Amino acid sequence: MLIHFEQSGGFAGIRLKADVDTDTLPKDQAQALRTLVQEAQLGTAPMGSKLRSRMRDGFEYHIEIEDGGSRQILKLTEENLPAATQRLVKELRRLAISKRKSAG
Repeated sequence: MLIHFEQSGGFAGIRLKADVDTDTLPKDQAQALRTLVQEAQLGTAPMGSKLRSRMRDGFEYHIEIEDGGSRQILKLTEENLPAATQRLVKELRRLAISKRKSAG
């Protein structure tokens, strides 16, 4: 499973990005991420190309997931982020921050 994650907006407007390939993660971490994707119920998440947060300094999320030939693209805002998707976003943010620290 390949996941591209990008967070933008917020007070400082700093972009946070990560490309995650579950084949490169430790087996337990890869399984945990796959479980989070399943639990996120992405098929029921609101999607749209022009979603913009009405919250001042709110975050926007762009998530692309490729798995077994299928591809899902989600564009979400902090205010329309379904509860089931919050744990996935939290983990992707953690991975993005970790990758940024290791690159810098």
